[in-house]
Amino acid sequence: MKTIRIALDDGLLRQVDQLVEDRFKNRVDFFNQACGFFISYLREQQLDQVYKKGYENIPEAPEMGEVSAMLAASAMEKEDWE
Repeated sequence: MKTIRIALDDGLLRQVDQLVEDRFKNRVDFFNQACGFFISYLREQQLDQVYKKGYENIPEAPEMGEVSAMLAASAMEKEDWE
């Protein structure tokens, strides 16, 4: 594991410390998890962009939307909503 040094605004550090006190073992645990979540978020955003570009280049046929709507309606009928 590498040790790094970072600078944070005072207000942000207070928020981090409050979260650490409430939910995490220490700042290291917080920053490791926060960085992991943020990297996952950025990857997901990148995949969303690839997905959108794919549909812009090759749009879905209108019939597929109708089929998807029928499948969703069928699945929802089977759900226990109580």
